[in-house]
Amino acid sequence: MITQRFLVVEPLVQISGNAHRATVIEYRNSHQEIDFKINTTGISLSNPYSDLKIVLLQNFNYNTSLTNIQPLFASNDELDYNLEQGNVFEGGSEYRILDLRTNKFLTQSIERIENDSINPGTMTTVLKPDLRLGTQRYSANEDINGKYLIKIYEGRDAHLEGDYIQVKFRLKAKEENPETSYYLEGNLTDRKLTSKYSLNYNEVSGCYEKTLFIKQGYYNYRYVTLDEKRNYSVLETEGSHYETRNEYDVLVYWKAIGARYFKLIGDHKIQAGGFWFLLTIPSLTTSMSILVKFSCYFGWVYLLLIISNTIMAIFTEVTAGIRVSVETFYQPTHSNPAQSHYVFAYRITIKNDSEQAIRLKRRHWYIVDSDNTRREVEGEGVVGEQPFIAPGETYRYVSGCNLNTELGKMFGTYLMERQYDKKLFFVKIPEFKMVVPSKLN
Repeated sequence: MITQRFLVVEPLVQISGNAHRATVIEYRNSHQEIDFKINTTGISLSNPYSDLKIVLLQNFNYNTSLTNIQPLFASNDELDYNLEQGNVFEGGSEYRILDLRTNKFLTQSIERIENDSINPGTMTTVLKPDLRLGTQRYSANEDINGKYLIKIYEGRDAHLEGDYIQVKFRLKAKEENPETSYYLEGNLTDRKLTSKYSLNYNEVSGCYEKTLFIKQGYYNYRYVTLDEKRNYSVLETEGSHYETRNEYDVLVYWKAIGARYFKLIGDHKIQAGGFWFLLTIPSLTTSMSILVKFSCYFGWVYLLLIISNTIMAIFTEVTAGIRVSVETFYQPTHSNPAQSHYVFAYRITIKNDSEQAIRLKRRHWYIVDSDNTRREVEGEGVVGEQPFIAPGETYRYVSGCNLNTELGKMFGTYLMERQYDKKLFFVKIPEFKMVVPSKLN
């Protein structure tokens, strides 16, 4: 028997809200707070505290859902849920990535492919041991919030032509912890915390392990824990950060007068963390607004770009005929100097002046604050893509970075693949400065 949860909504109320860093000091660096308001003009309420039920979901994960939420204020047609408790989630970290879109070569997280000792003739894809991230600083990564995409590089119809692959997941651990159960989680497990997805400790490898059959595609996953009281957490395995990009659903259920059930009358989505920001880009001439979109694995993300008249420097570096240029822009609307939080956007232009087509395979960034705090970000492609750039063509994308100081810099490399002979080579990303404009005066 196959079961799947789905929701049917009859939109009768209007919901507005936002996600931000938790207000309570204890949770400031690790949690995200969801504040929202409900306009109830379209329904009749005799008692807003009993006629409505609220469910908050993070990345549509019912394992961490929040319920029994009461409004802080109730006026004639509006309920205000600007709370400090009961609406707070662990921010978690960006999801880990498994790329199974090809079986022709080893992708980023795959260590080897070996013959299964128990089932001869069956090949097992063994992943590199995943490290626990509980004590690590936040690292940006273009994930898809636990979802997956059935897709293949070789072929036209991934649903028909894609293979099923036996995959061994491994979480590094010095020793077994009998008081804690470890689970693999994401849409690939349907978010179910059952024995089918629990990890077992292997003393030989020093890892918690789980082997699953998975169809070729692009997957997000993470490791979660349940203690003896079935308390759910990602703190030990993944860490938790207020900067993490998450998608929240505010679900509103209403029981009408005389009704025997609560029906879903509102679903409002809120984006949290990462670089969902209003982006300010300088221009030499005009002030205008334009709508720009860039692709992600699961669809399109829209950013509103406001053109201003501030001029900033352009940094350029050329390697083997590949020209990389960077422009930076400070984002005051999304910065909080009082909390030492400074957000910058950067626009990168990659021009292929060589005679061969190339593909951008990987990126490796170094981010340095003025106090010499250094972070590294490494991953596949850029903004969810591994772009193909033909001779004479240009590829552009926009991304962002947060600093803890008013001054900072970034530099790094792209790993490129030359298409005619599949030769890999590095292209230097120019070192560029990020400076709060007031420091220039």
